[in-house]
Amino acid sequence: MDLSRVKTLLIIAFLGLNLFLGYKLWFGRLSLGQGSVLGNGQVEEARQLLSEKGFELQAAIPRQIPQLSLLIVSRRQKEPAYWLQLFFAGEEYTAENAEGGRLYLADGASLLIRKNGQVIYKKEPDDGDAEAETAESYLQEQGLWNDGLKLDLLYPVSEDVVCHRYVGSFQGFPLFSCATEVFLQDKQVVEVRINPLVPLGFSENKVTAISALVAVKIFVAAGHNFSERKIADISLGYYSPSYDASSWEAAPVWRIAAADGRAFYINAFSGDIESYE
Repeated sequence: MDLSRVKTLLIIAFLGLNLFLGYKLWFGRLSLGQGSVLGNGQVEEARQLLSEKGFELQAAIPRQIPQLSLLIVSRRQKEPAYWLQLFFAGEEYTAENAEGGRLYLADGASLLIRKNGQVIYKKEPDDGDAEAETAESYLQEQGLWNDGLKLDLLYPVSEDVVCHRYVGSFQGFPLFSCATEVFLQDKQVVEVRINPLVPLGFSENKVTAISALVAVKIFVAAGHNFSERKIADISLGYYSPSYDASSWEAAPVWRIAAADGRAFYINAFSGDIESYE
């Protein structure tokens, strides 16, 4: 056997293998890209699709098509004493079991703490001489405000009740499942809904998200017609239902929201419809 020839063939084979793997690695990364953007024509196509279905677009269509990862989240629930101190400080209250949790009752107010971590506080409106409130100042005074909260949507619930919806954020992305909603009636807070969700960090693998144009096409094809024909927001963030687990992965989603607060969520990886609420 010619050992020198064998060595030469092995060297050539290994070199070819390295070139092949390098090619796959390089072009595999390029296939994900560094993130691209929609062109003017594609943005106009998205607008036209919505217009043809009778929707009035009141928001910008995002152009970015970034690489994203799954987001690991957790429900780190606070003890009932924490919420009771915030909402019923110094007040007497009674407690009873309620569907999905525990209900606390005080004079003219109620506090429902559900097992999934959701907190719902309701109170009767103050008399006509009470000082007008704003949602943000109320959250700050109650110790419920943090710098991660961002105003998400503002929409009417009835003739005299308006919802101010705030969401948490993580590294610039809104967390649609981590919401604090403040309901004002005649400029007085009458209800607060809190869905706490704690972001723990991103998973390692990144995938290029579908574009806003693709999301609009999915929305239009699904045929879910909002009763409110004004589109108030189209944005990319994270959404997940609540699970009975210490932590889980939330998928990036495109959310298309109407001016009345209704929202349509599309998985930004698969294009599957995640929720319509």
